[in-house]
Amino acid sequence: MNPNIRRLFGRQLKKLVSSCEILSIVIKEDPIPDSLASALALKRISEHFHKDAKIFYRGEVQNKRLLNIMENDLNLLQSPANLGGELAFIDAVPSQLKYIDHPPLIVISQYVGDVKEIKAQLKDIRADTGTTSSIMVEYLKRLDITMDKQLATLLLYAIRERTRGLRTGLHKFDVDMYYQILPKIDMNLLMKLEHPSIRSETFSDLATAIDNKLTKENHLVTTIGYTKDMSTLPKVCDYLLDLEGILTVLVFAINKANIGIYAKSKDIEVHMRNMLDKAFGIWGTVNGMPEYAYVEVPLGVFETVLAEDINAAKYKELLFDSIKSVISSRYFSIMETSS
Repeated sequence: MNPNIRRLFGRQLKKLVSSCEILSIVIKEDPIPDSLASALALKRISEHFHKDAKIFYRGEVQNKRLLNIMENDLNLLQSPANLGGELAFIDAVPSQLKYIDHPPLIVISQYVGDVKEIKAQLKDIRADTGTTSSIMVEYLKRLDITMDKQLATLLLYAIRERTRGLRTGLHKFDVDMYYQILPKIDMNLLMKLEHPSIRSETFSDLATAIDNKLTKENHLVTTIGYTKDMSTLPKVCDYLLDLEGILTVLVFAINKANIGIYAKSKDIEVHMRNMLDKAFGIWGTVNGMPEYAYVEVPLGVFETVLAEDINAAKYKELLFDSIKSVISSRYFSIMETSS
């Protein structure tokens, strides 16, 4: 992007934020670290100009340590009616927030797609950057707003996480912004974010996943069975992805209402969200990124099998085996035709 346009965007953001009594910052469903850190950066910019700003999200934050750090800055959006004042979409474009029909004042995002129809007074949507956090680092720098160690660490972590440790989807702009904030971070906090503590339940789920694994070429499919906590899926997936010769992993689990499917790849040629969409998009909405994706599939009529019924136990195993067979066959078939 032209440097003159970037300077203009900086002045325009200051003017728009300063004119707001309240700014509602909305990020996409099941937000990733890049969405969260970028939104926090805009909130800090608003606070610098003595304006109220709130961050809203829907779905689930997979990184629980990051959720705990940002707990006081985040609001779970129950209804669009709860959004007050002006709207800012961060790391999201209107097509990703279709449940909101009110036009945003500000849209800032890393996005590759058609943006011609997007209406906003400030529309900073870039395809020449790998992360929205990089864009927000530039705004902070251009507006001469000092980053505290926590914000700097979250932004740097988000850049690392979205670019797979600076290995893919990285542009020169991201590298420049990364090294701008590197001296400002809290290394202990970064280590905690990148190496979160592990609950004993995760080891139990991992053991179950290993027992149930199916492999085909470099792809692995498995399940942790019935669970009340779907948040364990990404952790199990990460461990299995370290197995020798494995490039993609899909892990699923079942609760009383849904089948949760999480998949991740370390093969930069595999766009995991697209793969999951081809395999399971007809059953549910796929969320995620090129390297990982998640979808929840309603159990529908099968929910009755999981009801509290003394006769249900013998059917659970049959249901479990059927679901495992369908998911693995569809996933392996998609991977085979895409290779």
